[in-house]
Amino acid sequence: MGHVRWEELTADGFEAAVEAAQGVCILPLGVLEYHGNHLPLGTDMYRAHRMACEVAEREPAVVFPVLPLGANWEARPYPGGVALANNLLFSLLEEVCDAIARNGLKKIVIISGHGGNKWLLPQFVMQVVDKGKDYVPLYCNARGVDPDAVGGYMDVELFNRAFDSNDYGHACEWETSEMLHLHPDLVRMEAATDVDLPPATDSITCQTPTRRWTGSRGNRSWDGARPGRRRRRKAARSGSNR
Repeated sequence: MGHVRWEELTADGFEAAVEAAQGVCILPLGVLEYHGNHLPLGTDMYRAHRMACEVAEREPAVVFPVLPLGANWEARPYPGGVALANNLLFSLLEEVCDAIARNGLKKIVIISGHGGNKWLLPQFVMQVVDKGKDYVPLYCNARGVDPDAVGGYMDVELFNRAFDSNDYGHACEWETSEMLHLHPDLVRMEAATDVDLPPATDSITCQTPTRRWTGSRGNRSWDGARPGRRRRRKAARSGSNR
């Protein structure tokens, strides 16, 4: 079957797609936030959606359009950042999942491209399960760098072989390399800077309207798109086995 994008299906072909996917839907989730001056605001959206499609090419699934909203309070001080209250996000996600299930897709795999969602989404999944819905939501962290991340499937050894820097987290060597692989036309390497670490505290408390960092973390003097392409292939294989 390969991946089938929900928005590209016709009404008369939808039921056949649901049957071919055996009721599996992938819901990609990103955010709109500052990624330094060299990466687009939608970096996490692009990465999550492409990962969803790559996984669905290995295991049949219908891919829902990417949602540009997530747990993103720390983005508020920055140009272009969009952040919603958590209670609204819970309601929005539940309504979307309810609609997906009404259309016959009862196994919903949420793939997140944003690190901050690794706290929100497990709570959402537990909340939905507790309500006894007629569908099952699952959470998979497509960021995957943090080996302790809930739902993460990062191959740490592969990461260390692929990238020069041990410092990662945001608009770093890893994210920049992946975006050079996925959307090189949207990357402005001339605006990239090297390591610029925020204060040694948590990412929420260190970013306020009066206290900013550049949104970048890590070294960008490396081998372009090749490491990001390699890491994504491995992550897609691992994700499709979940």
